Amino acid sequence: QAWNDFEESLGECTSRRGGTALRTDETSATGAYCVQTGGNSTFLTFRPFDVREYPIVSFDYRLPIGSQTNLMARTENVNWSIGFAGDATRSPTSTPLATLENIQADGEWHRAEFNLFEILRQAGQTTENFTVDHIATTGSRGRFGNAGSRCWFDNFCVSSREESSPSFEW
Repeated sequence: QAWNDFEESLGECTSRRGGTALRTDETSATGAYCVQTGGNSTFLTFRPFDVREYPIVSFDYRLPIGSQTNLMARTENVNWSIGFAGDATRSPTSTPLATLENIQADGEWHRAEFNLFEILRQAGQTTENFTVDHIATTGSRGRFGNAGSRCWFDNFCVSSREESSPSFEW
């Protein structure tokens, strides 16, 4: 459904509510480029998708020590906060949904993968409409996050269960 290794462009990754998205070759998990996000919020994808068909969200990430970056998924006009490196319950503009486990904010590259459909289902979201409007970064301090909270993403992918381990070639 969606993937970006940032080798050619930012793709759908773009600023949201004062956030930044910078394609950079200063670091990357694989290949030559990744995206550095910062500021308030950044879209990782803004193409709507049916989370029942494409439940798997996976990506490489690099978080500095002390990062308070979270993820946010929007469904049916509700922003759902997914605790990533921050506290999902501290986002005043999102409803807490879940916290991802084993996320490391140590300045090194790591891989994350989660089943967004299962997270929504376990939280009691059983409506007929399972369209996710977008996935974005957000902070857990302040109205729209932490100004200056940087993190890096590479190989961002929204996929079906069968495609959950895509390969990237250069």
